[in-house]
Amino acid sequence: MPNVDMIPHIKNPIANDRNANVKVLFHPILSIVFIISDTISPFIFTTSSSKKIFLINFVVSDTKIYKLLYILINRIEVVLLNFKLARINLSNHNWKEEKIDDKLLRNFIGGRGLGTYLALKEIPKGIDPFSIENKIFILTGPLTGTGAYESGRYHVVGKSPLTGYLGDANSGGDFGPWLRFAGFDGLIIEGKSEDPVWLRIENGDIKFNDASELWGKGVHHTERIIREKVNMTSETMGSVLAIGPAGENKSKIAAIMNDRYRAAGRTGLGAVLGDKKLKAIWAYGKRNLLKEMYDPKKFTNEAKKLTDKIMANPVSQALTQLGTLVLMNMTNSLGGLPTKNWTRGIYEKAFDISGEHLAESYLKTRKGCWGC
Repeated sequence: MPNVDMIPHIKNPIANDRNANVKVLFHPILSIVFIISDTISPFIFTTSSSKKIFLINFVVSDTKIYKLLYILINRIEVVLLNFKLARINLSNHNWKEEKIDDKLLRNFIGGRGLGTYLALKEIPKGIDPFSIENKIFILTGPLTGTGAYESGRYHVVGKSPLTGYLGDANSGGDFGPWLRFAGFDGLIIEGKSEDPVWLRIENGDIKFNDASELWGKGVHHTERIIREKVNMTSETMGSVLAIGPAGENKSKIAAIMNDRYRAAGRTGLGAVLGDKKLKAIWAYGKRNLLKEMYDPKKFTNEAKKLTDKIMANPVSQALTQLGTLVLMNMTNSLGGLPTKNWTRGIYEKAFDISGEHLAESYLKTRKGCWGC
């Protein structure tokens, strides 16, 4: 049974209602739209009778929505690809492939759901986050890299050195899709390497490489060097996930970076990779996710309809032009901008770091994440 004591302050209404042996942990007051690759919105499925594909948007606001989500997922035939993980042991530099049961994927949706389940099941209760027994789960979701809108994200889960509880972080960029193209839908990182290493994941194979010359370097330098080693310098081909000196020195706020600028920044999980001496991961491959779908043509058509609808929305257009920081002034005006460790909700200089000001003063070019 998973170690639910790792997050004693969170309850799951679905698992509690069903008297489940395994509990999913969701925060009951979240009010966000599920991101495709992180969790499930929009989620693509077939009905058992008609085999037609639909798209559903779930907005998570209260326990009723959680229950509705659970009921829908368990009463339909979900379109799931051949979902497989690589369990990587850094202590002995070995790895093996593992497949995830469809029923488990239905119950624990996406990178966050599956990562939470695996972490609570496999990480022993009460361990130090820098113990060899801690693990890092790097996971995608069912739509990551499929061409659906916003399908470029991946999720990282492990025991946080910052909080001592279950930690998770999410990042965009291109790493999630390229990990799947490389042949794996997720990675389980366990053990500790005696010396720094980086992983080369390509077309269903994983190789361990000496990272001594990379140790001490920032993520930009690390990516450049790895791309030179794999002879693939174009940023449109493959993806590098890496930690910098902060992670190497086990700073409790260290991020896991990918594609140079994208960060899985919450809960200090970069420090756990540093403790395990894992400097970086290169992912590249030619797996075709559409070919694994039940009805790729229908999927593509429905995904395009959804993309057109989203892009017609003024909010999407503003995000395209100004990035996430387009929300800075709005959030500040509502008194919801975390300031001085949340002692205040308004920051007097918010405009100086807003999307509008940065675009006018500094913007040179735009580069979106995969599927955005």
